[in-house]
Amino acid sequence: MTIIKRADLGRPLTWDELDDNFQQVDNLTAAASAAVSSASASATAAAGSATNSLNSANSAATSALDALNSSEVAINALMNSTFEPSSFDFTTGGTLDTTDRNKAVYNPADNNWYSWAGTLPHVVAPGADPTADSNWKPRTDQLLRQELSSEVVGSSGGTVVHIEPGVAPAVWGERSVKNLILDGLAGLRKCFGALGDGGATDGGAKDTQAIEDAHFEMKNVLYRRRSAETDESTISFMLQKGPGILYENGVYKYNGTGLNLSVGDTFILNVRGESALGTKILLPDDVYLFDFDNNPVYSHLSNMTIHGGKGAVRYKAKSRITGDFHVFKDLRLSRFSECGISNNSIDMPYFRVLNSRFYGKTSAQPIAVCVSGLSAGGFVRDCLFSDFKYAIKLAVGDNGTERNGPATPFNIEDNDFYRTGARGSSASYDVWIEPGATTNNAGRAIRFAGNKFGQENLITPDTSILVADSGTGAGLNLNGDRAHVETQSTGFVSGLRFEGNNVNSSNAGYIAPFLRSYTPNLGNCYFSDIYDNDMPSRIIEFAGGITQSQVTNLTRSNLFNAGQCLALQEGGEPKLLSNLNGIFGIEDKLNYYSGHPQSTYYPVGTAKIDFVSLFSAETSTITGFDGTKTAVPCSYGALTEAVEFSMSLPTGRLIQAVTGLIADRKTWLDVEVKRGSSNSVQSVKIEILDSTGTIIWLRRIILLDSLSRWQKVTLPFVPSAAGNCIVRFSAAATYSAGSSTNFIIGNLNVYHNDTPISTGLNSGLSSNWSRQHNIMGTKHEWYDASGNKRAKSSQPLSDTDGVIISVNVTP
Repeated sequence: MTIIKRADLGRPLTWDELDDNFQQVDNLTAAASAAVSSASASATAAAGSATNSLNSANSAATSALDALNSSEVAINALMNSTFEPSSFDFTTGGTLDTTDRNKAVYNPADNNWYSWAGTLPHVVAPGADPTADSNWKPRTDQLLRQELSSEVVGSSGGTVVHIEPGVAPAVWGERSVKNLILDGLAGLRKCFGALGDGGATDGGAKDTQAIEDAHFEMKNVLYRRRSAETDESTISFMLQKGPGILYENGVYKYNGTGLNLSVGDTFILNVRGESALGTKILLPDDVYLFDFDNNPVYSHLSNMTIHGGKGAVRYKAKSRITGDFHVFKDLRLSRFSECGISNNSIDMPYFRVLNSRFYGKTSAQPIAVCVSGLSAGGFVRDCLFSDFKYAIKLAVGDNGTERNGPATPFNIEDNDFYRTGARGSSASYDVWIEPGATTNNAGRAIRFAGNKFGQENLITPDTSILVADSGTGAGLNLNGDRAHVETQSTGFVSGLRFEGNNVNSSNAGYIAPFLRSYTPNLGNCYFSDIYDNDMPSRIIEFAGGITQSQVTNLTRSNLFNAGQCLALQEGGEPKLLSNLNGIFGIEDKLNYYSGHPQSTYYPVGTAKIDFVSLFSAETSTITGFDGTKTAVPCSYGALTEAVEFSMSLPTGRLIQAVTGLIADRKTWLDVEVKRGSSNSVQSVKIEILDSTGTIIWLRRIILLDSLSRWQKVTLPFVPSAAGNCIVRFSAAATYSAGSSTNFIIGNLNVYHNDTPISTGLNSGLSSNWSRQHNIMGTKHEWYDASGNKRAKSSQPLSDTDGVIISVNVTP
C-alpha cells in the first residue's frame, strides 16, 4: 500500500511520478552520503597538517554537516509525500532502520498509519501508542474520514459535507429547521439523519434521535414566525406558528419515551409521511408517539403507518382549545394497545379523523378513536375499524369544574365497523357513548350516517352502539384508558340521529341489539337506517336493571322510521323495538309495523271514495290446510266471526280467494290477529299472492304480543293484474309441534278505496249482528234480515235477538 499526498499538485501522483520520486530520493541520499565522505576525508587530511590548517578543517566539517542537514530536509519533504507500509505494526512491534524514513506503521487501534519523525533507527515496542508521542505523524486520510463523519464543524472554520450510506447529504451546520431548509418541509432523513431501515443498522438509534430532534425544532417559535395581518386582528389564530416535518419513505424505529408538548409551549403538530404504505413508524410497548401534556393550537398528521405502542396521538390536557383544526387522515394504526387517537379536552372543536384504518391489539382492550367534550365541526369519516374493544368512544370532558359532552355535536359518517374474529371471545362495541351530566349538550346532533355496522363475527354481548358510564382507568385515568361499567347510570343522552346506516345484526345464532343503554335517560333519538340480514333483537335495549317504571317523558320521545327495513320486506321476523314499552313513535309508510305490539299507529277510518268491498264474509269461513279450525268471538264480540287455527304441520295455513281486483288500483287488506288460546305461535305471516299462488305481491310478518289482545293490521297493496288473488295466513317460522301451533284471526276485509276505512268496532260496515255493527256504550245495534233495526244491551246471539227500535216500512 502506498499513500500519496501532494498538496501543491492538487491531484494524486501518477505511478511514473511516484517512481521518479523514489529515484530522486535515491539520488539525494547518494549525493548526501558522498558529500559526507568527502568532507570527512578533507577534515582528516587537514588535521594531519600544521596548526594553521585546523580552521580550514573545521570549516570543511561544518560544510559537510550543513550538506547532510540539507539532504535530510529534502528527504523528509519527500518522505512526507510518499510512504510505504512497514513489515510490522504497533501490535507486534519492530525496528525502523536508518533507511526506513519512508516507512509507515499501521495502528489497528484507530485504523491509521504513522511515520517516525524522530532519530533513526527507532525500536517500536509491541503495543506502543503512537498518539502518545508527537514524533509519530499520521499519514493517511482516516482523520479526514472521521471529521467527515463528525457532527462538529470542520477545523478550518467552515462546514464539512456529511455523507453516510442510507442518509441523504446535508449541510451539517447549526441543526435547526430554519438553517437546514427555509422552504417546504424539513425531511426526517434529509435534514435530521434518520436511516429509515427499521433499525436494521443501529437498532433505531439514529431514527429515534432524528424524530426527537425534528420534534424539538417544530417547537422553535422563532421559525418563520409572522404575526396575524392587520385585517386578521380579530382572528388571532391566523398567526403562522411553525414548520412542518416530512417523514420520507422508510421504516423508522422509535425507541424513545414519546414526544411531549409541555404546558406553556405554543405549538402546531404538522407531520406528514409520503404515504400510508410508504412511511412506517415502529413504536415500543407502553409509548404514545405524540403524548402531549399541552394541547396544540393546530394538528395535521397524515400519510403514514404507526405500528405498536399504546397509540399514535394522546392529548392529555383537559383545558379548552378552540383555535383551529385538528386533522388526522390517511393513517394506518396497527396493533396499538390503548387508544389510537384521543383527546381529553372539555372543548376541542374541529377534531377530524378521516380515510384511516385502525387495527387494535387483539390481546388488549383498545379504543381506536376517543373524542371528548364539546366537539363542534368534528367528525370521523371514511375509516375502517377492526380488532377493537371500542372503535369510537364519545366521552365526557371533565376538568373538575366543567363536565361537557359526550362529544357534542359530532359526525360519524361512512365508516366500516368490521370484526375479523381475531379477538376471540372478547366483546366489542362499534361506538361507545358516555352519558352527560344533564340533557344539555348530551348527544345533541351526534349524527351517524352511511356507516356499515357489520354482522361479521358478532358474539354475545356485542352491540353496535353502547351507552354506559366510564369506570376508573388503568393508566392516567384519561378517557382513552377507561372502559365502561355495566351498572345503571344517572346520566343523560339526548338527540342522537341515525340515518341511512347499513345495519346487520345476526351472526351464528346471535342477534345483537342495535343500541344498549345503561341509563333510562335516553331520548329525542331518531333511527332511520337500512336493516338487512335480520332485524336487530332490539333497536334500543335497556340494561342494568332498568324497569318499565323508569320510563319518563324523555324516554318516550324516540322516533323510529321503518321505511328501510329490508329484512321485513324479505320476510324476516320483526322484533320488539325495545324491551320496554312506550319508547318509540313509529314512521311507517310501508306498514312494516302495522299490527306490531309496540306500534302506536292505527289507521283512522275515512270516507269511502270509490269503495268496493271484495271480501267481508265471516273470517271463520275461510279454508284451512294441515290444521284444524275453531270458530271464536271476534274483537267486537261476534261469537263465530273469528277463527282459531291449530297447525298440525309446519305447512299449516288458512287461505281465502278474493275476486274482483282491478289492476294497478290501490287495495286494502285489514285483519285482526291474536295469540292462540293455548300453544300460541310467536308470529303470523300474512301473504297476498297472485291467482296461481306462485307470485308474492305482499308479505308481512306480525309479531304477536305476549298479552292476549287483538292486534289490528292494515296493509295496502296494488294488484299487478285484474281478477283474483289469494290471501294466506301461516306461522311456519315459529311452528313447533305440541308447543307452538295456534293463532287467531278475525274481521278479515279486502276492499278498494283511496284510503283505509274503519272496518271494526263501531264501523257499521256490515251492520249485521255477527259482523261489524255499531256499539254505543254497552248497547249493540244492527239490522236483521227483514231490514228492521234492532238493539241489545249485550252481545247479540242471533239475527232476531234484542228488540226492534226501528221498523223497516215497505212503501
